[in-house]
Amino acid sequence: MEDERSEAARRLASLRRVYTKTCPVCGTEFEGIAKRLYDTHACQVKAYRSRRKQRETAAN
Repeated sequence: MEDERSEAARRLASLRRVYTKTCPVCGTEFEGIAKRLYDTHACQVKAYRSRRKQRETAAN
């Protein structure tokens, strides 16, 4: 049963459009689906911390 789901998931993933994007944090070009914004989890965390810091500074 798991093999069937895995195969279906792989087929669906292969049909997704892949775009060339640039990470807004580090500027690295990468390939990803439309939703993907950052190239690595580390860049995603840096962006989150930066946004949070800006909100805290603006609130004070």
